[in-house]
Amino acid sequence: MFIAQFIRTGLVMLVVILQPVLLYAEPVSGEYADGLMLAFDKQHKRLTAYFENYTGWDERFKWPRFSCIFYIEAKEAASSPAVIKTWYPQDKTVIAGNLSWSDDDSASIFIKLASEHGGCFNVQPFSREKVLFELMEPTDWLAIEIVKPKKAYFHRQPIAKSKTRAYVIARDVVKVIKTKPDWVYAEYRHYETGRITRGWLKKQTLLNSH
Repeated sequence: MFIAQFIRTGLVMLVVILQPVLLYAEPVSGEYADGLMLAFDKQHKRLTAYFENYTGWDERFKWPRFSCIFYIEAKEAASSPAVIKTWYPQDKTVIAGNLSWSDDDSASIFIKLASEHGGCFNVQPFSREKVLFELMEPTDWLAIEIVKPKKAYFHRQPIAKSKTRAYVIARDVVKVIKTKPDWVYAEYRHYETGRITRGWLKKQTLLNSH
């Protein structure tokens, strides 16, 4: 009996020791440092992300001189490194790269690209070496998507008759929390106020949603 109890105790301890590894075996959705937002759909193994950062403040125009902005997608991100394609929203130029993480710390993301997007060399070069991003706040996002039309209205329910007055505009970035066949439940953080708007959007209004 003592031996059996010892074996059971050993197995429990083994599970406890292995648990952190299992928890961090896949990318973590959330807000990362230095301008990276990342979402991972565990069911479909699809990874989407959006990077946006600036540098060189222009006092005359009250706006940064240089910007680095691009969208990231990996349709199969079951293991590290994942092959990604990146592009500036609504631009046809695609730059390939890799996004990687370690099995024991997938809250640390590394990105390396084959070449640079416009403006990135002055903000954050991605082609020289892997760039590290540390997780700041985990979330329940399934996808990062970009708004396609001039206006896309939020709905209270996934039905056309429940349209609200709130809307997002072309190139706004929304985070998808759950999906239905023709709809997504998403959130948008307002750039100036930081206020978050949530609701249902028609899938057809998003650039890459499927």
